[in-house]
Amino acid sequence: MEMKHTEFIQLTQGNKTLKECLHAFNHLSRYAPEFVSTELKKISSFKRGLGPKLLKTMGRSKCATFNEFVSDALTQENYNTVYTATKTRKRAFEAGAGASQSKALVAARPQYRAPTPNQRYRPPVKKNQAKTGFHKGYSIALPRGNIGPSYAKTPPANHPCWNCNQTEHWQSNCPYPPKKGNQGNVR
Repeated sequence: MEMKHTEFIQLTQGNKTLKECLHAFNHLSRYAPEFVSTELKKISSFKRGLGPKLLKTMGRSKCATFNEFVSDALTQENYNTVYTATKTRKRAFEAGAGASQSKALVAARPQYRAPTPNQRYRPPVKKNQAKTGFHKGYSIALPRGNIGPSYAKTPPANHPCWNCNQTEHWQSNCPYPPKKGNQGNVR
């Protein structure tokens, strides 16, 4: 009997749900009637065993009866559970599906291995160089239209000289003297 009395005094929520804690409280309250003789004593004894999250929200509760207090505490525990579940889902979403907005993952470096004395040093090779064997350093813009040796000497038929309006040559190779109005239209 004395052990159950001590167990009632030391009863805390811990990892149990509020329903499990309430069940244990009701079971052990028979062995400590002096702590549950009135509604206020019953509420204060139950409050003493609540977990920190529930105690934070239910600590200043003004409920008149024990049943009201338990009902409010169960509602608050449900709100806390829903909040925790949404936070967990949000973290999982940010870690997996929201990769475009989340921070880039850093690949772990392989552990350093000292070279053996008989082994020759080979510098590390990038993946795309190892596959193709060719590394493109720069690109050259090619002219549009006719490509070949005649392109630089003779313009196509649809591009006349800006100076004389003939199609056999460019303006820079024009045999006629330059006109004063066309000085700004150089290709």
